[in-house]
Amino acid sequence: GREALALIDEALATRPEVPAFLHTRGLALLAAGRLDEAIRAFEAVWDTGELDPGLEAERCHDLAVAWERKGHADYAADYRRRAAQAMPTSPWAQAVRVADPATVGQLEELIAG
Repeated sequence: GREALALIDEALATRPEVPAFLHTRGLALLAAGRLDEAIRAFEAVWDTGELDPGLEAERCHDLAVAWERKGHADYAADYRRRAAQAMPTSPWAQAVRVADPATVGQLEELIAG
């Protein structure tokens, strides 16, 4: 918990522009139950610029987890859909297909692209 956060903060001190470091910080905060800080860290990843689709899908998935733990199912569902749209062939997209069949058509269109 604290050790992981200290290590990632050291990495961010030397390379603050690396989106994966910011994302890892969010994961450490999420694991520690510091949900508001985790959400801010995941949102800061977006502020670094255009993201690789895989990282964007993972970021959205992790935001969904954080919002769900805060009791906001509507935000969580929105971020799950965003994760699926960012990378339609990802495991997160498959999970959305199972949980929300209404989005299957949209995802199939994205995959066919």
